Amino acid sequence: MSKERGLEDAFKFIAPTSPEIVTELFQTIWQVRQRTLHKKGIDLDLSVVDCPYTQEQLAQLEQEGRRVGYLPESLSTQQDRHLLALLWPQMRGPSVREGNTVANEVDRYGWFDYDTSINAPHRNITEDELQTIIESQGRVGMNATEYIIASQDSKFLTGQYLDEVSTYVRLLGSRYGGYVVLARFRFDGCLRVRSPLRISRCSANLGGRSVGFPPKI
Repeated sequence: MSKERGLEDAFKFIAPTSPEIVTELFQTIWQVRQRTLHKKGIDLDLSVVDCPYTQEQLAQLEQEGRRVGYLPESLSTQQDRHLLALLWPQMRGPSVREGNTVANEVDRYGWFDYDTSINAPHRNITEDELQTIIESQGRVGMNATEYIIASQDSKFLTGQYLDEVSTYVRLLGSRYGGYVVLARFRFDGCLRVRSPLRISRCSANLGGRSVGFPPKI
């Protein structure tokens, strides 16, 4: 059994709330991704700092249907997003091309947590209603880069991308032409990002995803 597969199994079945195991898992994940980019002529430092969540905080996130992830600073911007397509070429599409025009409202990096349900939460509500709910939870709307990382981690850890079954999500943290973008992953790994999306639009298959961050000490 490979070290990466062993850590994946440990994360899911042995100690999913252990910060030490979480740290080791994501260090291994990003080491593999760093080597993949190196083979393609891109040398970046994708090192991972120790998981800042406590065992109790990780357990609480699991109960809330959330999982932690890690985004290196060197891959966190709109301008860097085309490098993610070198890691996962099946994503295709203009949002992951060099010079793409899907902007992140804020470029965030480091540890974060996200909603793990394959079908999107917060469905059948408007953009304003989604913003109000997320803000009331002390969270922020996910951006396109975070969505890619969370979805690829979901595929690795569960075998499914976020939203691959039947839902789309508003990504409140990313815009195209001033409008919030609509996104989903297909089962084959293709990433679809669309805009414009009416603020008032709501439907049973349109939801939203949020991200949170480690509590400040």
